[in-house]
Amino acid sequence: MPENVSPTLGMRITAALRNRGMTVMDFVRELENRYGKKFKIPGYNHILRVCKGETYPGPNLLPLLCEFLGLDPQEAAKWVKMDKAINSGGAQAFTGRDTQLLKFESLWKSLSQNSKDELFLLAQLKSRIDQSA
Repeated sequence: MPENVSPTLGMRITAALRNRGMTVMDFVRELENRYGKKFKIPGYNHILRVCKGETYPGPNLLPLLCEFLGLDPQEAAKWVKMDKAINSGGAQAFTGRDTQLLKFESLWKSLSQNSKDELFLLAQLKSRIDQSA
C-alpha cells in the first residue's frame, strides 16, 4: 500500500507504524512512555482495535496518536467521522450506495492499475458464475 494512500484511520495508523518498523505493542509502549504520566493510555487490545478499524480513538487519545505519528489532527478527526459514517450505514443512507461498496471504493484508490484490472476480471467471472447458478 502506498504510504500516503490509506482509506481508513486504522489503516493510516498501521501504515505509519510499518513505516517506523513498529508493532502495535511497541506503539502502546511508546505512547505510555511519552504520554502516560499526563494521560491515561488505553491498553493493547483497544489500540489494536483502533488499528484494525474496529473502534475509534476518543477525543483525548486522537491528538496523542496524531502527535506521535506526525498526522494532522484535523484530518484525522475527518477520517474518524468518515469511517463512522461508512460503518454505521449513515453514508449508505446519504448516498444511496451499499456500505460494502463504499468501503471497497475507498480501498480502490490505493490499488495499482494492474490490481484494479485483476479485481475487475475476477468480479466479472464471479458475476457470470453467480448468474448461471
